[in-house]
Amino acid sequence: MRDSLTRSKRMLLRRTHPQDISAILEMERHPDNERFVHQWEPEEHMAAVRSERHLHIVIENLSGRPIGYMIAAGFQPESDEMELIRLVVGEKGKGYGKEALKLIMGLVFRELNKKRLWLDVRASNERARNLYVSVGFYEEPARQRTVGGDLEEALLAMTIGEAEYFGKHAR
Repeated sequence: MRDSLTRSKRMLLRRTHPQDISAILEMERHPDNERFVHQWEPEEHMAAVRSERHLHIVIENLSGRPIGYMIAAGFQPESDEMELIRLVVGEKGKGYGKEALKLIMGLVFRELNKKRLWLDVRASNERARNLYVSVGFYEEPARQRTVGGDLEEALLAMTIGEAEYFGKHAR
């Protein structure tokens, strides 16, 4: 797959390069994100960048500045679904997350021909949950689990299938 994956009027999604990792770590560790995002070491990001199973993507504005990143699993052709492992946006309240999510959904369903896109979201992350619902995701109530550490927190599975995607985003 090519380096630049898809674009809109304000941003493009492209494959992550090794030189992007420091900006990704900075966004991941930002106080607005760190309580909701599992912290990875640089080596973990690099392993995902090199993996054939993962799609590690930088979201950048059209002047080339990284404004977020995404990681999805299930990239291999034999998989009919993808898991959105991570969606992190550095600047909140500008609509970048929603726009990037719509771009990744288009890539997943229109170009990669997957049947389902799903994710786990922390129950306390209301902003993210509202974002996912706004583009057609729904909660899978039977798939709730907790994330470990000092504080246990519920993770909610959310999903969107190709029928819901094409029903909501038909052109």
